[in-house]
Amino acid sequence: MGKLIFPSSRANAVGPYKTIVDNTQNEMIFLLLLIAVICLAQPTIEWQKSAGGTYDDRAYSIHQTGIGGYIVAGYSHSDNGDITGHHGTTTYPDYWIVNLTCDGDIWWQNSLGGTSDDKAMSVQRSNIGGYIVAGYSYSTDGDITGNHGAYDYWIVELDPFGILVWQKALGGYITDNAYCIQPTIDRDYVVAGYSHSNSGDVSGHHGTGFFSDYWIAKIDSGGAIQWQKSLGGENGDNAYSICQTSDNGYIVAGFSNSDDGDITGHRGRDDFWIVNLNPAGIIEWQRSLGGTDNDRAYSVQETNDFGFIIAGCSASNDSDVTGNHGGYDYWVVKLDYLGELQWQKSLGGSHDDFARSIHQTSDSGYVVAGYSRSDDGDVTGHHGSTAHNDYWIVKINSVGDIEWEKSLGGDYKDMAYSIRQTSDGGFIVAGCSNSIDGDVIGNHGNYDYWIVKLAPYPIGIGEAPAARPENIAISAYPNPFNSAVR
Repeated sequence: MGKLIFPSSRANAVGPYKTIVDNTQNEMIFLLLLIAVICLAQPTIEWQKSAGGTYDDRAYSIHQTGIGGYIVAGYSHSDNGDITGHHGTTTYPDYWIVNLTCDGDIWWQNSLGGTSDDKAMSVQRSNIGGYIVAGYSYSTDGDITGNHGAYDYWIVELDPFGILVWQKALGGYITDNAYCIQPTIDRDYVVAGYSHSNSGDVSGHHGTGFFSDYWIAKIDSGGAIQWQKSLGGENGDNAYSICQTSDNGYIVAGFSNSDDGDITGHRGRDDFWIVNLNPAGIIEWQRSLGGTDNDRAYSVQETNDFGFIIAGCSASNDSDVTGNHGGYDYWVVKLDYLGELQWQKSLGGSHDDFARSIHQTSDSGYVVAGYSRSDDGDVTGHHGSTAHNDYWIVKINSVGDIEWEKSLGGDYKDMAYSIRQTSDGGFIVAGCSNSIDGDVIGNHGNYDYWIVKLAPYPIGIGEAPAARPENIAISAYPNPFNSAVR
């Protein structure tokens, strides 16, 4: 094992000491370069998949399956290319559910819906080994029965091969849009979105039907409602994300423009509105977070310290929000288990940056996905002009500092909506793209589902393998020595 000895002053180094100092300087430069390379490294694309047809196809949710593939949900207007079984004309979309192999090849796909507007927003593995899907539907035919009027939440369970097991329309006479569904510990499901209704399945709506409330419904394994809650005030309140908490309650995230009803502490315009519910759907606490401009939360997860991480976008630069780079930034907020703000980070550049999904990683940090028009500030590598979006993936540590970031896409519009860490330590990202260059290959026309698999991200310096055939121990002589290393 080699030993490096630092004399007290390089100026006084002669003979063997000078050789030691020169070697020391070379080793220090090498180590600093290694640290810089690791800090600036980004994960590479393992594979990418454009899936769709010649019309508009957009993916909103992705999860890894139990056999290492991926389940993707969104909607499609197409009836060609990768898509079969579309209902009605291409004027209106169907739910389009795609099962991919671990290498990104389509194993099966299914178009679900009727002859009107049907959009899937969330997919999860179901309690029976298949898949549970939530979104919203205007149809009253095809696969859909029981529509209450206008848009309803539409919940679909599929078996492992994509065959429809059951479906359920939930809502009232006005618009009801579901954005997130999660299995619960008692093998049921909880679904969140927003509703303008105060009829049918929906009760307790605040204000008039002109404005929406959060609408949370707990349903059993066949889609029957166990309980439902309208949450909000007299203005618009839109829920986008829900997850069950370790105490069997629920955490809900979205945004609110209300300052009454269930809401206190409103900052101005749209705020992040975070609601903690007990297992019966009763509010335990709620928090309004943001500033005097628009602040919109789209994704929430309970963290391994029993707190919560929330991601969305903010145009504010006051009150709870600091560090805005211009326009909308990704805004990431960490709360403790009582909803108290622990830290917040504005991430982005001088153009608009919208975070749509956040996921805690195995190292207790977080990965965030969305889309960005910036090519400055925190954002590097943007493709094309800043008039168009790129996927922007950001890895932050446990206190919100950027570890790496990556722009993905081409010269046109690329928008990421869902990200998850995969079992190999990499990441899977889903969204849509109408680019035909850059990172994007195989576009079928208009927007396609664009799925990107990123390799495991670079290992930390503490985990780096030996860069030389021998280990090097660094010691100082004499001790103490000059604190400056030249």
